[in-house]
Amino acid sequence: MEAKALVAVLKVNFKKVGRAAEMIEDGDFVIQDSGTKRDIDLGKDWDLCFSPGQQVDMSMIFSRRGWIAGNLCPRCRSECEEAYEEDIKW
Repeated sequence: MEAKALVAVLKVNFKKVGRAAEMIEDGDFVIQDSGTKRDIDLGKDWDLCFSPGQQVDMSMIFSRRGWIAGNLCPRCRSECEEAYEEDIKW
């Protein structure tokens, strides 16, 4: 499986979550190895990106000037007081 296939799978799974599918199509996400916190290079072969038993985290990348207003979650509109350059969990 290559990056295009992964993007297609992610888009299908996130199609009912606000603009998530569009953001995935635009590349506004990152997948990290949970243990090392290193970004996974999705341009590489699937076998080089992922291994059995590996745990990964996926984050969406929001631009302050984009469609998100202030520190509000784009889905539920709840406010977050975290810094903009940090991972935020809603």
